[in-house]
Amino acid sequence: MANEAAPSLPPEIRRLSFLVAEHNPALQKSIVGALQAAGASRVLTAADGNNAWQIWKTGKQVDIFVCASNLPELSGAEMAARLRADKDLDIQPGFILLSSDSSEEAVKTALEKGVDVVLKKPFPADQLIPKILTAVELRKQAGGKDLSQRSLEQELLQARLPVELLFERYTTQVECE
Repeated sequence: MANEAAPSLPPEIRRLSFLVAEHNPALQKSIVGALQAAGASRVLTAADGNNAWQIWKTGKQVDIFVCASNLPELSGAEMAARLRADKDLDIQPGFILLSSDSSEEAVKTALEKGVDVVLKKPFPADQLIPKILTAVELRKQAGGKDLSQRSLEQELLQARLPVELLFERYTTQVECE
């Protein structure tokens, strides 16, 4: 990934959580840096497919997967297929596959397995954010639900909100969870 300035993420996308699954440490660090520079604050990482899958299965909230196609243990496309097969998910995460094989056949196979966007390695940093926005939009179209809306709802549920209670003789303020 080239060291070019990445565009900023819109505020509603910044609050999403990202999982970067890449076995090349330098590329993983570069992608995480690009996401953070664009405003993302919730970025998890994994060096292989099984680790990434375990992060997902242990209940870590992941809204966008950015995965290498040829991860050790479990490929990125196979991970996407597993995600899409889970019919209990109310909102499917976005999935960006990083691949050095951009042949028509490879891209077609990845899309059939549930990948939203294929990004050819190596890629300039300024291509990552538009691909993320495309994946979010495709998830809205596919499921009719909004990843950013779910993330905002979860933030509000975890927030401490001040509430003013009015009684006949006095007023007090408390925080509700």
